[in-house]
Amino acid sequence: MFLLFMIMTEDINIIDEDMENKIRGEVKFLLRMYFPDGFRLNSTRDLLLLKSHADDEQITLPEDDETLKEKILAVGVVLCEMIFVIRGKLNRIIIDSLRKMHDSGARIIFYEAMMNTHREILNGEHIYSVELFRDLLSHVDSKLLLHDEFFTFEALTEPVISEIKRVWGDDKVSSLEEISRRLIYIPVDEVKNCLEKSPEFVKVSDNKFFLMDKFVITEQERKNIFEFVKSECETEGFVSLINIPCESVQAENYELTGNAIYTAIFNSVLMGKFQIRSKIITQSGENINVNDILRKFCRDKTECSLDELAELYESITGNFDSSENTRDILRVLYSGMIRIDEKNFLADELINFDVDEVDEVLKNIIADKKFIPIQSIISFAMFPDCGQSWNNFILESFCYRFSRKFSLKVPSFNSKNIGIISEKNIKGSYDDILAKVLVREKVRLNEEEAGQYLFENGYTSRVKFPGLREIIKSARKN
Repeated sequence: MFLLFMIMTEDINIIDEDMENKIRGEVKFLLRMYFPDGFRLNSTRDLLLLKSHADDEQITLPEDDETLKEKILAVGVVLCEMIFVIRGKLNRIIIDSLRKMHDSGARIIFYEAMMNTHREILNGEHIYSVELFRDLLSHVDSKLLLHDEFFTFEALTEPVISEIKRVWGDDKVSSLEEISRRLIYIPVDEVKNCLEKSPEFVKVSDNKFFLMDKFVITEQERKNIFEFVKSECETEGFVSLINIPCESVQAENYELTGNAIYTAIFNSVLMGKFQIRSKIITQSGENINVNDILRKFCRDKTECSLDELAELYESITGNFDSSENTRDILRVLYSGMIRIDEKNFLADELINFDVDEVDEVLKNIIADKKFIPIQSIISFAMFPDCGQSWNNFILESFCYRFSRKFSLKVPSFNSKNIGIISEKNIKGSYDDILAKVLVREKVRLNEEEAGQYLFENGYTSRVKFPGLREIIKSARKN
């Protein structure tokens, strides 16, 4: 009798197991067929849709919602708060891929790069986003260390840097192309960003970099450089990066040419103890840039030339762009000295402006126009003596720093007297004023005639220039 009971119980268990497998199979079918992009377990709408599709397929689901949810959870995985039914084939492919990557020595893998390798099968499973893929990886291997954009097999402080160093090889210099070819699971942009910004590497030319681990320098050389920089900063407040003595260090690291050797020296010897800005080294916490040094230089002089300051600029930074850097230098000179001609500036004490009288002369010249081009003033007979022969350059300096009633407005500081003298209450950008000029002078609002007028009357340095079209549009609205 007992044996018969055991047989009957076993048969019942088999029947229950078969029924359970049947229900799971049917739920899995419905989810894959009708919810390939995920099933929201807590969505009443999704639950009603599932039951409706089950009726259409003549499938009987558990009537109790909680029981049904248990069956759904049993056949799927939760990815981004949705249920997906993932084929075992995908899991096996991912596990095999992870094993091969780990065995190859790779320690950091970006999700996008790995997804690109398995794009076809992932698309087949409707795993399109990094977020879904990241959650899937957490189910496949719970030991992975998952980050926002990548995962690692172990804890790493600077994973991308570590990987670049791992594959670098024996050469001191390597290229972005070569490194990226060895790191197929890290995007090229990530490798490039790391090579360009990390002090572990120094750029020697376009897309070629020096590994600082291979930098050769003796302890005595370190000490000499450190003491030199410390002494200069204590006495002068700064030292230019390119003035650091480095002949012997450069000989041992011939791959580092030009400014690269100075960058390597700073990274190896001075970083953390000093700070650098535009090749100016100062004590940490100091805030000195090239323009500060130029201003200090000007304060100690009664006269200064544009060429003199350009030479100083180049001696500090190691380079000089005649167009861009000249504008920077002119800005410094105008802020603290008075321009007397195209090349030369004088200290304030060498010029004696009668401010009120000069303002009165300008008031009579400008009258009710409110603003005029600097070049329109061609006679200075009415201007009071200032110690120098008046010209447009001196007038620019007067309006820029001394006048109480008028301002100097320029597109940028220049040596052609391109600019405007305006009443101080005139607001807006330089382009805004140019639009008002076109309206006031009744210039035909087409690019050829408007550009020609502004150029011929000293408002601009060219007939055609960026922004002309917008100026004309603005003029049409006035």
